[in-house]
Amino acid sequence: MTPLKIIQKNCDDFIPLFASLGSTWSTEEDIFSGIEKFVCQIYSRNTKIKKTNEMAYNIFRSKEGNIDSGQLPPCADCLFQHTFRANYQAAIWRRCLENFPELPSPQDHGWMVNDSGKYITVERIMIEKILYGRGVKKMHEN
Repeated sequence: MTPLKIIQKNCDDFIPLFASLGSTWSTEEDIFSGIEKFVCQIYSRNTKIKKTNEMAYNIFRSKEGNIDSGQLPPCADCLFQHTFRANYQAAIWRRCLENFPELPSPQDHGWMVNDSGKYITVERIMIEKILYGRGVKKMHEN
């Protein structure tokens, strides 16, 4: 079942959930819980499981470990970071008609500044430190 069909089937749960993204600068626990439930539904349509870590464990166990990591749902920590950044971006879009909106720093919402001054995700800066700290050249370097 596609994510859109899941939303349409459970419109009382998921439409208000996604509509509430960006209403505040912080990611509320009930929003994250709803996102987790939605992601679990993507991976198993009729599941009663509402936590992505539990869903990943059950899928892994049912396949007896013979599964690519890309076939598993994101862990709760990664999903929270995605939700955190999505909420921040949605909050900016909600203020798009304001002349001079007051925006909190992206660094307070899941991004970090790398050595060249660009905002990147927390996960990417960790990868850069691992790879480039070992002398691997960045793709744009000759």
